[in-house]
Amino acid sequence: MDLIFQQDNLQKQANKILSELNLVEILSEIGEVKIVGSLALGLMVWPDIDIDVCLEEIKNEGYFKVVQYLFIQPNIKKLVISDDRNLSEDLKIRGIPQSIYLGVIYKIDEQEWKIDIRFVLSLLDRAEEYIKVTLPKLTAVNKEIILDIKNQLFLHPEYLNKKLSSVDIYNAVLDQGIKNITEFKEYLYKKSGINL
Repeated sequence: MDLIFQQDNLQKQANKILSELNLVEILSEIGEVKIVGSLALGLMVWPDIDIDVCLEEIKNEGYFKVVQYLFIQPNIKKLVISDDRNLSEDLKIRGIPQSIYLGVIYKIDEQEWKIDIRFVLSLLDRAEEYIKVTLPKLTAVNKEIILDIKNQLFLHPEYLNKKLSSVDIYNAVLDQGIKNITEFKEYLYKKSGINL
């Protein structure tokens, strides 16, 4: 399948899901909603939506209001809740912000979508800034390279275990000039010792 066509189709489906769930409006009652990740960058390879809800103060009340709302929606198949306000030093060093996480599995047309919602302190949110810096660097050529590498790696155990992220791929292509999966594997091994 053409990866650009697949990406555009996933974008349309993601926006349809957000609309069907009325999710942006519901989350906006709690804080400032920012669509981030591959949906914001136009680099989707799999059915995944990332949302940050930026707050001046993280309160359990708003968080659980969203949990209750989603719990009764008919196509929600699973909710995962996680309090990530007391992170390990390793995660802090990797730039993971303190937050409360809500993972959603939403099934539509026989396809499961993963929706990651982070309730994060505004001053710790870096995702929007990353998008602003990254979007101007994207060209038709490097976009296809990124989609190809992501498509080949998204089921890899290192990816699934969070030792490798999409941002690693974006930075390698956009900042280091990586052109294909072979070059990326070599780059990643030299940089991080991860052997794909």
